[in-house]
Amino acid sequence: MTTNLKKLEQRNYWLVEASWDTENDQIQRFISEGIWVNSYYEESSEVVNNIKPDDLIAIKTSFTKKTGAKKFVSALKIKAIGTVTKNFNDG
Repeated sequence: MTTNLKKLEQRNYWLVEASWDTENDQIQRFISEGIWVNSYYEESSEVVNNIKPDDLIAIKTSFTKKTGAKKFVSALKIKAIGTVTKNFNDG
């Protein structure tokens, strides 16, 4: 196994949201400012505080989609990817 693959295996990967509600998508602000802000502080601040510099992060959205058989399936779309540079550990 190459050194680069070992380094990737040792990193954490995080999937996060950028929509705080149906009318309040923050993705453009997050990308332009190079940040991500947790909108679910009460429920997930402990988990968010475990995110470390050099971890990989992806902003995603999830939705349902109708298939050709007219059944609904869950889907996930990656909107942006990046590397964590700092965590202020404030949830």
